[in-house]
Amino acid sequence: MGDLANCPRCIANFIAGTAAVCSQCRSKEEQGFQKVYAFMRKKHEWLQRKKFKLLREFLKDKLGNS
Repeated sequence: MGDLANCPRCIANFIAGTAAVCSQCRSKEEQGFQKVYAFMRKKHEWLQRKKFKLLREFLKDKLGNS
């Protein structure tokens, strides 16, 4: 088991060794991570759709002009 320590973010007491910050700050970090992850996932999906559309248009032009 870890030692008692102060959270570097909010100065609350927590058991060191299990995480670098207390459980409340860890929860806030996780919420922030999830927001960024959701944004990046939407952006990635949008880019994939855009690339597919451009590829489809390119092939349509090439196959249509052959």
